[in-house]
Amino acid sequence: MSQQPYQVDQEEHTTIGLMDPPGPPDYPAPTGTLPPGGEPVEGDRVWVHLIWEALLAVLVLGQFALVRSSDSGALTGDRLDTFIYQAAVLGLIATGLAFSLRAAVPNLAVGAIASGSGVLIAELGAEADWERGPAIGLALLGGLLTGLALAVIVVMFHVPAWAASLGASLLIGAVAVGVTGGDASRLDNGLSDLGSTAWTWFGFFVAVSIVGGVCWAAPGLRRRMGGTRQDRDPAQRASASAAAGAVIALVVSSTLAAGAGALAVIRLGVGQPQFADSLTWVALAAVLVGGVSGFGRRAGVFGTVLGVLLFSLIQLELTLESVDSWVFTLIVGGGILVGLIVSRLLEATGRKRPKPAPPQYY
Repeated sequence: MSQQPYQVDQEEHTTIGLMDPPGPPDYPAPTGTLPPGGEPVEGDRVWVHLIWEALLAVLVLGQFALVRSSDSGALTGDRLDTFIYQAAVLGLIATGLAFSLRAAVPNLAVGAIASGSGVLIAELGAEADWERGPAIGLALLGGLLTGLALAVIVVMFHVPAWAASLGASLLIGAVAVGVTGGDASRLDNGLSDLGSTAWTWFGFFVAVSIVGGVCWAAPGLRRRMGGTRQDRDPAQRASASAAAGAVIALVVSSTLAAGAGALAVIRLGVGQPQFADSLTWVALAAVLVGGVSGFGRRAGVFGTVLGVLLFSLIQLELTLESVDSWVFTLIVGGGILVGLIVSRLLEATGRKRPKPAPPQYY
């Protein structure tokens, strides 16, 4: 008895695809396949992300106006420099996390790496009399090696990156608390002049994020680097190019996080291990609200910068109003959930479907 070929019932799918899976198994067509009678279909619409980013920019401007109405001097002079510096620190962490999310290997250890790097620099300066340069260099090397170790675990053993990075986060946090006894570790020398460096580092964060977003808009690069996105059986190993993309993303994200930790401790003079998790969650909320897909690969250009500015301004507004810190945590948690909804809506509207097959005449 001959078997009929498997066919996908198109009527089972919703009109805009909100309840459909983001890719597998057969609708829309897997990457690299040919729709009947057509050319390969590029599955991402970048302009959908740009529209969302325009709306997000309006929200940022509105929050900026709200802060100015609360305190007209909050974003002027030295206070503006402080805000910019803090946004640069969060921005580097968020940019690293966004890169790993784009490559579908979310690195949830970025906050712990940043915090641990700050503690390392402070301890080397206070206890071992290290100069600032070598201490920063060792912290960056530690971030790079952490990312490489994560990549080995994720790629070689083919385990979920979010789980591996959470394990690494716990390890790094435990070591940092063990070294400091849970107290802030103070850097006795080498503090940075805020006014001369704040805008430089903020510009560096913006440039890395936007240039990375522009490069990511190239379909070939996006698909190679985001090849670990699960458009297939998750038990299958990723291709060599997808594995390379995962390694690069985890190493870069961890190194950027280490750099953010160095910026923080050099300015503040304090390494604070207890804030490791909160850094990760604020960065995650900013990245998801910015439009980086939780499924991997799909993202815009300016979203991470706008997300970082939005949550930084919200935190500043709450500080000006002397609101309890738990309120900001509540907003961050809600931001993660809203960001996931945004991610799903962008998935539904930002993917192209295969061209319909032409009628067959016999």
